[in-house]
Amino acid sequence: ELEYVYSNDEVYRVEESKKKISSDNLSFLKDLPSSLSLRVDDRNLLFVHGSPPNPLSGYIYPDTDISSFASVD
Repeated sequence: ELEYVYSNDEVYRVEESKKKISSDNLSFLKDLPSSLSLRVDDRNLLFVHGSPPNPLSGYIYPDTDISSFASVD
């Protein structure tokens, strides 16, 4: 589960979004996996919102050392 930092509420605009999102869409989002792995044309693909080590809330910046990602299949 994704941890919510209330001090960033103005940035995330969660309260505003809660008023606009339908219950069906919210259920859909809650049911999404935190990561998805696919094999396409002999290549393994990993889809995450954040980063491989932290799929939900990890951050990758231009200067992030991604050498540890080599261990991801």
